[in-house]
Amino acid sequence: MIYKYCGFTIFTEHCFPFFHSCSSDKIDIFIKIKKNDLRYRDSSVPFFFNNEKYILNFGEKGYYAITKNQIICYFDDLDYMNVTICNIPMAIVAILNNKIPCHCSSILLKRQIGVVLFMAEKGVGKSTTAFLANNCLDYEIFG
Repeated sequence: MIYKYCGFTIFTEHCFPFFHSCSSDKIDIFIKIKKNDLRYRDSSVPFFFNNEKYILNFGEKGYYAITKNQIICYFDDLDYMNVTICNIPMAIVAILNNKIPCHCSSILLKRQIGVVLFMAEKGVGKSTTAFLANNCLDYEIFG
């Protein structure tokens, strides 16, 4: 499956309900899903390995191994992975690719070149506004 999320084109064999499906020849990020065979007992902060790979720990639920163009998800609970991948893992990938992550929803203006960002506190309706613009006004959800 090929998705568009936060300006990246993503290839994965897993279905991510929050990503927007698309078609593209150029892939920016590969997401792989593997069984969680290593369990972290605590909820320590993410840490950095010498091989330029970030490990983002979610305790017993699983963890992410993140590089510039690849995210490997080690999870047993796929619903939890689906929810968490949109937050810190994608923000780390954005930073590694010289992009600035921000807490917002956004839509792509098809007729004009540009993106509209909805920035606000959590829970006020940013994603709902983007979703309605996508369904009712035929704008494309960007991220």
